Amino acid sequence: MARVNLLSGSGRRRRGRPQPLRQGELDGLCGVYSVVNAVRALCPEFCGDHSEHLFAELMVQLGEDTRAPLDVICYGVGKRQLRQLIGSAGKYVEAHLAIELRARRIKVSKNAKLTTNKLWALMARELKPGNVVILGLGGREDHWTLAYAMTDRQMRLLDSSGRRVLRRSACTVRKDRSRVVLSAHDITIIERKAKD
Repeated sequence: MARVNLLSGSGRRRRGRPQPLRQGELDGLCGVYSVVNAVRALCPEFCGDHSEHLFAELMVQLGEDTRAPLDVICYGVGKRQLRQLIGSAGKYVEAHLAIELRARRIKVSKNAKLTTNKLWALMARELKPGNVVILGLGGREDHWTLAYAMTDRQMRLLDSSGRRVLRRSACTVRKDRSRVVLSAHDITIIERKAKD
């Protein structure tokens, strides 16, 4: 989902030198990172080695499932690919740690006229202990991120680009290139199933 923005880090200068680019400013791997971060948030027993192996497995899968793997690296993954990655991550965690993760879309009635406040409230209801939310950000940026907690005013993120908070006041559900656009179609809830 990430759109390459060649000026995002290169336009800033400090004492005559450009600021270094951050990982993610020139690649579209935010979707892969959001999936790995979801697993890490839900499974504290998931160590660094597991993270590296899962990341590698997901990248191999993208390479095999995509006609142009370099396009995925540069321009990111769409909803369908992201959901496939979430499914693969769930299988990986179950095979290596015997932990079951379940993913589902946010429930919205077909005739619902969603406002930003209504969508925010739906996400807040779903974002409880043992759950995280992967959401696509549109509008002024195209980016997949992971939310792990929220209040009426902001969402706490584990984000590959370093963003820690998303404020509701910066969001909308309408098309707007100057704000962060949220869509129920770009929201996936992932929960860790309790052991029986």
